[in-house]
Amino acid sequence: MYRAVHGRNILSAKARKYKRRCEELFKDEQIQFPKPERVALEIIVHPPDRRRRDISNLIKIVEDALPCFEDDCQVDDLHVQRADLDPEKNGFITVKVSAWSQQKLSTTTM
Repeated sequence: MYRAVHGRNILSAKARKYKRRCEELFKDEQIQFPKPERVALEIIVHPPDRRRRDISNLIKIVEDALPCFEDDCQVDDLHVQRADLDPEKNGFITVKVSAWSQQKLSTTTM
């Protein structure tokens, strides 16, 4: 999702479109996020078909698109799981964001 241009890494056009769409979805849903210092992420991937995919490649763009924290270095706990195929064949992901501490204090589900 990133491209090197003149020695700088920038988001590709496809990644910028994805990020804008995520921002629209969060805005439309009027989801309110606390701004925790540390966060835990659970990402569940529902692929559109049975083609081989490296689901770890989704992590960075998902982190960058989420408005619930300012910097992805705040992520202390990360779980990624491949789930069943999307029956509508579009593919989608489910993301659960939680404030993180030694005991998980609060949870916001998206």
